[in-house]
Amino acid sequence: MLPVWKLQMIQALSEIDEFFLSCPVECCVPHIFNFGFDGITAESLLILLDLDEIAISAGSACASGALEPSTTLLAMGFSKEKAKSALRLSMGWATTQADIDTFIERTLFHVKKLLAKKMACST
Repeated sequence: MLPVWKLQMIQALSEIDEFFLSCPVECCVPHIFNFGFDGITAESLLILLDLDEIAISAGSACASGALEPSTTLLAMGFSKEKAKSALRLSMGWATTQADIDTFIERTLFHVKKLLAKKMACST
């Protein structure tokens, strides 16, 4: 069964058409949320969320700091561009509903801004 917090995140972030999950929900470990947004690099969103004091990663824990796309996502058939858009959020025993709400609110805010900026630059 999918944790409630993960359902909340999927439901909220699905409001953005570019949202994708890196793993089918029935195959994912319960405490990790791996996702991204087509056309937005993980690095750009990671920096903005970091400024909001939200700890998130662009890659597996063992590849932390790597600039290359995830070899796991590439092996799963993701393009390099899509793999470079993937982020990983880990939840722990101390994660609160307020943390989840803040993550959703700030992620939606930043993604909408980044997509608007991208659209403005392409016209």
